[in-house]
Amino acid sequence: MIEERNTFLSKSQSRNYGAKKAKGDFLVHIDIDYLLPSSILRKCKKLITKNGADAIILHETIKPTNTIWQRARKLERDITLNDIELSAPQVISKNLFEKIGGFDERVDLLDDWSLSLKLKTQKANILRLINPLTPVHEPTNFFEILHRRYNKGRSYPAFIGYYQNIPQTQILPRLANYSKNSNKIIQNPLIFFCLVLLKTVDQLAFWLGSLNPKIEPDRIYQDSRTAKTYDAEQKTIYGRLKHKIEINALLTLLGKSDGKILELGAGSGRITSVLVKKGYTVTPTDISKEMLAVYQKKIAKNNNLPTPLLVKSEQLPFKNNSFDSVIAMRVFWHITNAAKREKFFNEAVRVAKKYIIMDFAYLGSGNDHLTNFKEIQSLTITNNIKSVSKKYLPLGRLLFKFKKSNHQ
Repeated sequence: MIEERNTFLSKSQSRNYGAKKAKGDFLVHIDIDYLLPSSILRKCKKLITKNGADAIILHETIKPTNTIWQRARKLERDITLNDIELSAPQVISKNLFEKIGGFDERVDLLDDWSLSLKLKTQKANILRLINPLTPVHEPTNFFEILHRRYNKGRSYPAFIGYYQNIPQTQILPRLANYSKNSNKIIQNPLIFFCLVLLKTVDQLAFWLGSLNPKIEPDRIYQDSRTAKTYDAEQKTIYGRLKHKIEINALLTLLGKSDGKILELGAGSGRITSVLVKKGYTVTPTDISKEMLAVYQKKIAKNNNLPTPLLVKSEQLPFKNNSFDSVIAMRVFWHITNAAKREKFFNEAVRVAKKYIIMDFAYLGSGNDHLTNFKEIQSLTITNNIKSVSKKYLPLGRLLFKFKKSNHQ
């Protein structure tokens, strides 16, 4: 049995987890640098009761303003105070939050942007609480400010892969705010000059960050850098040891089989090549063009390797019961989205005639999904299958062999 264990969660994962556990009708999401006035939640409740609000945007201001950079950022907040495109609600109906799928865990540092874009697809009553203003602490260190912006930029390449028409990056609508608030600029010329300097360096840091994109867990093997270095990492002493243990465990669970095997997540062919040498008939598949490009190069040197297929894990291009066994090594624990994990598992079961062999992580880093026994049990009950054997693997993983109930 795998017990549920504590692990490190990202900001979005933590918020989504907290939302699932919450008992109330509304959620309040604030960052560590927020200081909520004592009356603000009472006023939010009045808006919800009186006007039927589904979500509430709190107006923010910078406090304290001890440095010129803090004063510049406060001026920016004052100028863009009524720009709803730059705001995400901090108070939101739990039902609405669940309906839109919560925060997007794939783009953690830009989760507020994703929430705003998701809400655009809903006919929700979103109101703004103008008074009192919500104080937000701005870093005093100029380089800390730029470091934050740089890190946000690292999430941007992944973000634009999921979302289009992103208002936060559109310049002309933002300039309109400055034109409408020219009186505030005229009253604070020095502060405005510092703001222009700060925004210029902001954009530069964001752009530099976008050139060094953060690889999100779900997309780590769809990144060309990972694909190019993957085989080299497997040749280290530890890499060879892990590989040997995995192969021995997999071959033990497979047993002597003359049937067809579907391999999900074949990658560069690390496991495929071994199975082919052992005489198994394998159909290798993967969702990553980059990993399969590495695999394709190996075919030129070894024409015994089967041609790999590029597939969508949530919708495999095979009929029911097409393969005697379906195997997936080092795949499930890279899928951080619960719905996608379930679809992936369901598809593996659908196309299998007899067995499904798959590994799950129950210990490890916060970048991987850690499975508990309850999740595995739910998947097996839903698909009417049962576990018949398991093997322990390195990195806190368990390799399970499941049998379909209609196979005797």
